[in-house]
Amino acid sequence: MGITWLMIYRNYDDPNVELAVERMVNWVLTDGQGINNSLDYTRIPQAVADRARQAVDAALGE
Repeated sequence: MGITWLMIYRNYDDPNVELAVERMVNWVLTDGQGINNSLDYTRIPQAVADRARQAVDAALGE
């Protein structure tokens, strides 16, 4: 098992970029997990993914 880091800005000058970042993170932590086996990656445990999504939402002021 490895560690994955996700670094995002708290503020974006362009609201469209902020929305795209939020959508990308959401996809990686949900539907994107479906391709992990084909890439020889392990799935992120659901509890960890949920905490990561909450942290991103908080960082982006959601």
